[in-house]
Amino acid sequence: MPLVGRHRRRSTTCWTSGSPTCKPTRPSGCEPSAATANSSHHLRPYLGTLPISSLGTLHIQRLYDQLAQHGRKDGKPGGLGPRTIRQVHLLLRQALGYAMKWHDLPANPAADAEPPAVTAHTPAALTPEQVGILLTAAHHDRRPWLRAFVVLAAATGARNGELCGLEWHDLDLEAGTVRFRQALSSIDQQLATGQPRPDGTRGKLLVVGPLKTPPARPC
Repeated sequence: MPLVGRHRRRSTTCWTSGSPTCKPTRPSGCEPSAATANSSHHLRPYLGTLPISSLGTLHIQRLYDQLAQHGRKDGKPGGLGPRTIRQVHLLLRQALGYAMKWHDLPANPAADAEPPAVTAHTPAALTPEQVGILLTAAHHDRRPWLRAFVVLAAATGARNGELCGLEWHDLDLEAGTVRFRQALSSIDQQLATGQPRPDGTRGKLLVVGPLKTPPARPC
C-alpha cells in the first residue's frame, strides 16, 4: 500500500493530538493546556472519526457554527466565545498544514473556513479606591491563602492561572522578586500546567521591594 494512501486514512484526531506517529500541534501563543483542551473538547467529538481525506471546508464551518451555539463543556447552556473558536481554528489549520506538508492533503480545508471575528475590548481596571476596599476585605478574611492571593493579584495584575501556578522557588525573598513562569488550568476536572518557560527567561519578573523589615533598635 502506498505510504500516502496509508496517511490519508488517518483520522483528524491523529493530526490534532500528540500522537507519536503524528506531528504534535500547538498554535503560537497558545498554552499547551489550552491546545489540549481545544483538541479534546472541541475537535475530536465532532471531527475526530472523520478520515482526513474526507474533511472539507464545509465540515469545519459547520463545526464553528455548532461551537458558537452549543460548544460549552462546563455543564452550562450556550456556546463558545469568538476568541476560543478562533483558537480552535488556528489549531486545526496548523494541524492540517502539517498534513499538507507530509503530502496527505492537496489543500488545507481550514484555510477557507471563517471563524467569528474577535471584537476588541478594553479591560476594565479597578480604581485605587476600589483596590483599597478589596485589600481591606481580604485583610479581614479568615483564609490566609486568600489574603496572599488578593494582594498578589492587586500588586501584579497577574491572571488567575498565573497566580495559581506559582511555586516556592518562584519567590526570592532576598532579592524581593517573584517570577511567573507558568499558568495552572483545569482540563477534564484535572489540574494541569503548561510547560515551564526555560529558566524563566520568558516569564514575568516582578520586583516587589524589600520583604524584610529592618531590625528594631533598642530605645
